[in-house]
Amino acid sequence: MRTLFLVPSASAHKVRVLSRLIALWGALPLVLPALVLSAVLSAACTPAAADQAALGRTPPLATVRPASSPLVAAPTTAARETSAAPDTPATPPPTPEPTTTAEPTPAPYTTPDPAQLSYDVLANEVFLGSADIKAVALTLDGGSIATYTADFLAILRQHDVRLTIFLTGQFVERNPELVKEMVADGHEIGNHSYGHPHFTELDDAAIRAELARTEEMIVRTAGVSTKPWFRAPYGARNAHVLDVVAREGYRSIYWSIDTIDWREDATPDLVKQRIRDGLENGAIILAHLGSPQTLEALPGILTEIKEGGYRIVTVSELLYPPPQPTSSPRPAASAAPALNAVFP
Repeated sequence: MRTLFLVPSASAHKVRVLSRLIALWGALPLVLPALVLSAVLSAACTPAAADQAALGRTPPLATVRPASSPLVAAPTTAARETSAAPDTPATPPPTPEPTTTAEPTPAPYTTPDPAQLSYDVLANEVFLGSADIKAVALTLDGGSIATYTADFLAILRQHDVRLTIFLTGQFVERNPELVKEMVADGHEIGNHSYGHPHFTELDDAAIRAELARTEEMIVRTAGVSTKPWFRAPYGARNAHVLDVVAREGYRSIYWSIDTIDWREDATPDLVKQRIRDGLENGAIILAHLGSPQTLEALPGILTEIKEGGYRIVTVSELLYPPPQPTSSPRPAASAAPALNAVFP
């Protein structure tokens, strides 16, 4: 006869759970390797985050590190240097020192050597300089009156002006110190005869004697020659006179403006007006050392001429201006062709 054992329901449940655990424990050696192999295969088959990004996939949120501020591109080296000192302006590059180029020194004015001037040039009288040169020659004639000469020279010195002064031999005999002062101040001396005669009334020998006597006196007194400039007393000359003086190495200098300061009715205002009316490029102005009217007008004359843009020069400077400075040297032209070019 079989005996049946009756177990309460709760106890029966415990018995079933215990039985299953015992069964699993017995199967554990077989199940555990399978679980380990499954985990390894899963890891090998899952791409890394970088590989997923390369494939255009978004990595899992767990791999994204939250940032405390919006992403900003890393500053360049220059930007970092600037941001390190935001209140300090960038240092500008040093300004290069200007290069100073020495101005070439223009050639000095020179009186032409009469020996280099042909007869054809000397016989060609001058009354006007080149229209292309904004310069004028204010000339003074000294016959016998020297009363105002020292004052003339003082005014010219104050205005830094040098003129051509035509002197007679008699003036030189009576006023050697004044002649020396003229030369020391840089004025040019021309031949105005010895005794101021009408040259048109003299023969060849008398003309030559007048020129030679004055030349010898000025050379002896002041050490300069009057050649090649000559002015006929009273402006009296003709073809014969020009021929003789040219053969003696002189060229006649006439004028384009006569101030008529030698007339009894002359006034300082008239002298000024005569110059204003005739002023032009290359003008040659006639005035006299013995004129008190010209002396009174002289400061105003010099100022007005300069304000008009003209240079006041000697006859040599008017006819033989220095060559303009150039960056490369040029061969100098001979004196005679240069003069013929200005006065054909």
